[in-house]
Amino acid sequence: MAALFRPPWSYPFLFMLIDRRTLLKSWQALAAAVAGLSAIPAGLFFAVGARSKGTATAGGSADWIDLGPAGDVGEGPWKARRFRREIEDRWKKTVVDESVYLRKQGEAIEAVSALCTHTGCLVQRVSNGFGCPCHKSDFDEDGKPTSGPAPRPLDRLETKVEGGRLKLRFVKFRPGLTTAEPMAS
Repeated sequence: MAALFRPPWSYPFLFMLIDRRTLLKSWQALAAAVAGLSAIPAGLFFAVGARSKGTATAGGSADWIDLGPAGDVGEGPWKARRFRREIEDRWKKTVVDESVYLRKQGEAIEAVSALCTHTGCLVQRVSNGFGCPCHKSDFDEDGKPTSGPAPRPLDRLETKVEGGRLKLRFVKFRPGLTTAEPMAS
């Protein structure tokens, strides 16, 4: 029975091939190589994958958003229109609810952002224009500030009619500035 199991130190030829110092150095080199190779996929992910997907503008997407039939927007006062847009980056896809106000002036359809230019709160329609409930900014029918801390008029958005459908290029602008500066998404 003693012949079947012998401890490793009883095999002297193993110690003749490699000494202890060389064995430890080779294990350290092997561990460093494994660690380095395992970091390559993570490095490639952040170097290549962190860039945004597709073409994007300052507003997030280069695409026009379809708001439905253009005939639904009639002459008269501003009407609120809610829509959903999808924001996609390399890690996740997010669906965001947005609001705009639309009105028809002659043949043109105008759109203004429903976000107050002071801090980005949602403005509401009031009898003589728009009002922001957060810091009491008021805007006239054309979106120009009449009172409160809003630094600029409500932001105008680009619209077009294509095939009888109303299209909107939605862009968010940085609040609190006197000039309209687009934000990324």
